[in-house]
Amino acid sequence: MKIIAGIIGIILTTITYAYSQNNIDRVLLEVSKNNKTLAVNKQYWETQKILFSTNNNPKDPRISYDYLSGKPEEAGNQHDLTITQEINFPTYYIKKSELAKSLGTQSEYAILAERQNILLETKRLCLELIYLQKLHNHLSEMKSDVETFLKNTQTKFDQGGGNIIELNRVKLQLIEILADYNQTISNIAQIKTKLTGINGGIEILFNDTIFPYVENLPEFSTLENEIEHADPDKKYFEQQKVIADKQLQLSKADWYPKFEIGYRYQGLTGADFHGIHSGISIPLWQNKNTIKLQKSKILHEEMNLQMHINDHYSEIAQKYAKYQALKGTLNEYKSMFETMNTSVILEKAINYGQISAMEYFLELNYFNTTYKYYLHVEKEFYQIVTELQKHKL
Repeated sequence: MKIIAGIIGIILTTITYAYSQNNIDRVLLEVSKNNKTLAVNKQYWETQKILFSTNNNPKDPRISYDYLSGKPEEAGNQHDLTITQEINFPTYYIKKSELAKSLGTQSEYAILAERQNILLETKRLCLELIYLQKLHNHLSEMKSDVETFLKNTQTKFDQGGGNIIELNRVKLQLIEILADYNQTISNIAQIKTKLTGINGGIEILFNDTIFPYVENLPEFSTLENEIEHADPDKKYFEQQKVIADKQLQLSKADWYPKFEIGYRYQGLTGADFHGIHSGISIPLWQNKNTIKLQKSKILHEEMNLQMHINDHYSEIAQKYAKYQALKGTLNEYKSMFETMNTSVILEKAINYGQISAMEYFLELNYFNTTYKYYLHVEKEFYQIVTELQKHKL
């Protein structure tokens, strides 16, 4: 029977964890659709993509017309019409197209990075709500127990038993618990308001009190490689380096001659002339130092990429160390509270006169403080796991 009861307990726990995870996934899905920052960011980069492709078009044709009156009058008037189109060397358009494609790829990484940041904040808010709602339930039980104790103490005092000092101590204890209870209600309302704001002003109902199930994280080196491989910020910096290299190639292509072709008409008294207009421009001064500038940009982007890799590695290492510490502390607390039933034991002890009211509240306060710290550690653990799994959002 114990084995069967244990199996049933595991199944029910698994179902509860899965239900909580599904609720959080539902919230994340809603936010990904309704968040205003994500919508604005996506539209911005879509606009940038159009701009990238627009910049790759050739220059507009140029039409010029000249009217020249002749002197003496017998010389007649002269009409000149010229239509020209400037054309870069073909390599220039190829390099500019490659640059536009690289800028478009970078925009995808920017969108993904912003999305992960928003969803990470959303999940942190959900975990904060779970913590606060668990704390609220705990304080509700504490409040109910102390209210019952106050009622019994008041009755005892009214019947001539007990003393005023004991009665006042119970009242003060209830005031302290009520302060925590009301503050928790206020904190829950604030987090729900933030969750509504991040969801584009649309209210989300989320009343879970069970943290979602998480598997043990892999060892640090495996996890760090997994995070780095999927890191959109790193890919953004890598693409920035690619863009700088493409700009260098474009600058080199811009040193090729530019051609001008077109049509020219010249009308004189009694004669018309039609023909082809052609020209060439040789870059001598306009692009001076551009290649040197682009090489400097490449070096700058390489340094930015390496700095991000170093900072990100350090950040992951610190979070992983915190995860391990919290995991150990949380397991110790869970083992302790699974075998404890402090509130029931204290209630029996005070009812049978084994402890005084002062001892009862001293132990109750110690239990309350410890349990609240346990809930805080539990929240911190799940939040650090979420941060280490940000790349999966």
